[in-house]
Amino acid sequence: MAFIPSCFVVSNATEAGIVYSPEDRPGDNPPNSFPGKLTAYLYRRYRYFGGARDKGLVSTTALTAAGVHLILFTTGRGTPFGAPVPTVKVSTNTALYVKKKNWIDFDAGQLLEGKSMEELSEEFFACIIDVASKNILTKNEQNNYREIAIFKKGVTL
Repeated sequence: MAFIPSCFVVSNATEAGIVYSPEDRPGDNPPNSFPGKLTAYLYRRYRYFGGARDKGLVSTTALTAAGVHLILFTTGRGTPFGAPVPTVKVSTNTALYVKKKNWIDFDAGQLLEGKSMEELSEEFFACIIDVASKNILTKNEQNNYREIAIFKKGVTL
């Protein structure tokens, strides 16, 4: 699992007593905390499928079932995807954002076009806050496009 120091997750799960335990480690079987268990499950699933790019839908269904209120979904292919909760789709390149503007919520490719990381980060954070505050709707919400997938071995269609 990648560790990005500047990345964080906003959640109100602590109101229900669900907190991450810093003692949890990737090799724990099972981890102590619920977030640790969910992370371990998703990581095992990722390894089981060899990191297949077409398995994101099942993970977001599991996250939604676990109480997530907002999903950030990066895409380099423009998958027209929406989880049961607001799904902020982030394109990895500007050409994709322009081509599929009615599916993609945020263009991270602007970084490659010359926008500074600081400026882009501020815009992205503002977008997330606006979605979380219901000031704007994600594309999947605007298009009333939501789907789920149940974990299974094999192809998910």
